[in-house]
Amino acid sequence: MRSYDKGETWEFSSGIPEFLYTIVIFQDGDDYFWSHQPKKEHLLENPANIDQSLFQKIPPEHIWPRLYDNLTIYKNTHKAFSKYLLEEAHICQFLREYPMEHPHENVTCYLGCVVKDDRITGLCFQKHADTLGDRLRDGRSVDKESCLEQVRAGIDHLHALNLVHNDLRQDNVMFADRDNKA
Repeated sequence: MRSYDKGETWEFSSGIPEFLYTIVIFQDGDDYFWSHQPKKEHLLENPANIDQSLFQKIPPEHIWPRLYDNLTIYKNTHKAFSKYLLEEAHICQFLREYPMEHPHENVTCYLGCVVKDDRITGLCFQKHADTLGDRLRDGRSVDKESCLEQVRAGIDHLHALNLVHNDLRQDNVMFADRDNKA
C-alpha cells in the first residue's frame, strides 16, 4: 500500500486559520482507500503509521466513469487521471473526430481512453519532450513571448469551439521537442 494523495481541511470563519483534519488516499494495487485523520499531512506519509481499520475502500464507480458511446480505447495502459474523465474524454473525442475542421498545432493529439473492466481509467495523449514546469524547475531558458503566443493560440482555438481548458498551469504547457515549440 502506498500514499496516493492527501489534503488538509482548515476552518477560516473566526479569522484565525484552524486545522480540522487531513483526508488521506492510499492505493493498494488497483484498489483505493481513504481515511479522515486528525493529524497534519506531513505526519501521514507511511500507511503503516495509520490505523488501517479506519480505511474505507473507495468504490470504483466513485473514481472511474463507465465507458459509454464510441470513445476510442488506447490499448497501451498508463496511469489514471482525474475524476472528470468522462467529460474530458467526450471533449477529446470531439477534437479527434473532426481533425480536418479542428486541428491545431498548439493543442495536443488525443490517442484514446485506457479501459479496465469497462471503466475509463485514463486518457492518452501524444508524448511530448517536456513541460514548462520541467524547464523552469531545471533552470532552463524559455522564450517567454513565443511560449505565451503559442499557449494563447491554442486557448483561442479551444474558445472558438466553445471549449475551456480549465487546468492551464505550467505542467500542462508541453513542448513537442527540445526547442521552444509549445
